[in-house]
Amino acid sequence: MRMEIRVDIARKMRDLVCELMGVSVEEVISKSRRRPIVETRKMAAYIMYKLSGATYSEIGELLGHKNHCAPRHACITVSGYIDVDPKYREIIGPIMSACEGVSPKWEPLPDEDIFIFLD
Repeated sequence: MRMEIRVDIARKMRDLVCELMGVSVEEVISKSRRRPIVETRKMAAYIMYKLSGATYSEIGELLGHKNHCAPRHACITVSGYIDVDPKYREIIGPIMSACEGVSPKWEPLPDEDIFIFLD
């Protein structure tokens, strides 16, 4: 998937997660350490990585960070939450389902390694 498409999809997912969590995008891309903002930021990073195909570096740029470290750590942390906390799974499940609608549908062209996007 081309970088511009991945980043655009990830941006839409970030915006949707922020909307569903009741936190503004400006707060998520800020350097705020307030717990609701940090939790939303981690959740957005995890969902963008799992569903958009964006790299950690691309996600970091979208979340106001300079490099790949924070999104990678967020994904590890959220994976741990999902494994051990049923309440967290109840929160993130519907948000991930909503974000799946943002991802484009695609299918390979017959006998080729080129993909087309369906609207």
